[in-house]
Amino acid sequence: NLVSTDPYKRNVIIEEYTGIYCGNCPDGHRIANELVADYQDRLFVLNIHTGGYAADASIDFRTEDGNIIFNGAKANSFPSGNVNRVAPKADGRDTWNLYVEQQVEQMAECNVAGQVVIDKDARKATVTVEVYYTANSVSETNYLNVVMLQDNIYSPQVEDGVWINDYCHMHTFRDAITPAWGE
Repeated sequence: NLVSTDPYKRNVIIEEYTGIYCGNCPDGHRIANELVADYQDRLFVLNIHTGGYAADASIDFRTEDGNIIFNGAKANSFPSGNVNRVAPKADGRDTWNLYVEQQVEQMAECNVAGQVVIDKDARKATVTVEVYYTANSVSETNYLNVVMLQDNIYSPQVEDGVWINDYCHMHTFRDAITPAWGE
């Protein structure tokens, strides 16, 4: 009984492809954060650090699942991103607002809710996800992705050619609980 059975409009996820050596990526973070502020609980961001801009000897935010998702997104610039995976490839940050506006006005085919219980002593998280269909899906097969994010990671970042030692990384993709493309 985690999820409502009433129909609702869609929520939105932006998968943002980023890296610590990407001087334009903080602008992508700013745009994504402004969209989160505008849409509040209807928009979520995953900052997936990937590619050559993401590696550093002292910290490496890259993940195997993040690389799989990035490669499937056919991104060719940084920052770039997918909004609800509706475009055939990741787009630049100047298009995210348009895609978000389109997606939040559409009715969702299903409602999804989750709950996490953390046992700190055992270093274990138990994740429960519930899906309730309120309409027929346009696809014959649907996939659910469950991921872990981390906020407030203070680490290096290049911004407009300047090295910042204590940049606050938010929405940082850490792992996929499900396979990278869902289950």
